[in-house]
This record gives sequence, C-alpha cells and structure tokens, in this order.
Amino acid sequence: MGDHDVTLASAIAVEARKAASLPLMWGWTLTEVVVATLVARALASSPIAAGSPGVLTQVPAYVMVVTIVGAVWLVVSEYTTRQVSRSLISVPSRARLLAAKAVVVTGWAVGTGWIALGLAWAASNASRGADVPPAILLGGVYLALMGLIAAALSVVLRGMIVSLTTALLLLVVAPPLVDALTTYGPWLPTIAGQRLLDSVVPSAAQQPAALTLAIWVIATSIGAATRFMRSDA
Repeated sequence: MGDHDVTLASAIAVEARKAASLPLMWGWTLTEVVVATLVARALASSPIAAGSPGVLTQVPAYVMVVTIVGAVWLVVSEYTTRQVSRSLISVPSRARLLAAKAVVVTGWAVGTGWIALGLAWAASNASRGADVPPAILLGGVYLALMGLIAAALSVVLRGMIVSLTTALLLLVVAPPLVDALTTYGPWLPTIAGQRLLDSVVPSAAQQPAALTLAIWVIATSIGAATRFMRSDA
C-alpha cells in the first residue's frame, strides 16, 4: 500500500471511529460535562454572578484539566499499546496520519467543550430567554486548543507521566504563578486564551493574545510533526 492510497478524509474517518470506540473518550466527555455543570452552578450561586452569562468565561479554567488529561491519555496510549504501529499500517503516510489524529483530538475537544459549556449555561440559570452567548463558542475552541497543545507535547514526549506533568505545569500550574510574579504571563497560552474569553467582543486589544495563542499551537504542532516524522513508531 502506498502513501497515497489513503486520503486524509479516510484517515480522519478511521481515527474518529477508533476514538469513538474507546471508553476513555466518553469518560472524558462525561467528566467534563459534570465538572462544567457543577462549577457553573457554584459560580452562579454568587450574588454577583447569579444569572449572568459571564460565569461561562470562568468555567473553562476549571474543566481544562479534564481536556488536558483526555488529550494526553489518548495520544500516549497509542504508544504504550503499540496502536500507533497498527495505525501506520492502515495509513502509511505519517503526515496524513498525524493530521487525522490532530483533527480528531481537536474536534472531540471542541465538541465536548460546547456540550459541557452549553449545559453549564443552562445549569447557571443564565439561559432563560437569552441568546447563546459567544463565551460558549469561544470556550469550546479555547479548550480544544489547550487539548491540541497537550496532545502535541505528548507526541514529543510519549511517556504518560512526563507528558501529563509537562502539560499540566505549562497550562495549569505555571500560568497563574508567572502572571502574578512577573510580566510574562500574557505570553503563556492559557493566560492569552483567558484574556480572549474575558473579552468576547472582538477588539484590537485581543490581537496580541490571539497571536500568542497561535504561536503556541503552531510551535508545539511543529515539534510534534518533527518528532513523529523522524522517529520510529
């Protein structure tokens, strides 16, 4: 079978079916929905935030850990079970296979994020007679990008402990500390993403945050592609 025998669309379909067959993926979705709903209800119980769609901009910071763990586990398990070798038999083109996996991880993360934030919006009592706030759409994209960064790091590092530790340190632990103690916080992906969520109306002030987030996604994706293309399965 040659590299051009399997199209990207076919590769995506194969990877999507494989992901949908894993209990891990549905556990990821269920856990994120439960956490988002509970957090939204807790935040909405505050007299200041009660009934406000603004609580949705805070929910992704809490459920992001679930997204990171799910993305890391999905990628690393491919190596620990040697599933990646079997995937390369089905899709010999490494570039096409990696692109398909990235699409599936991103799609699952954004879909799960939208479902979780939508239910969180309903649970916060902010949805009565209101249009769907942009925070739901942006929040899902934000979670997907964090998941994509975590997945890219996992392709580079491959070990469960080192990948999960690195992703959590970069995306969860370090950002609030760096933002509080230095002036470099805005250069970290989660801080940049949160600033976009906090100001859902497009403005020139959002451009540096959007650029920062794009640079992180591109840089980690390039690192993942380089490692995957040059290393053994």
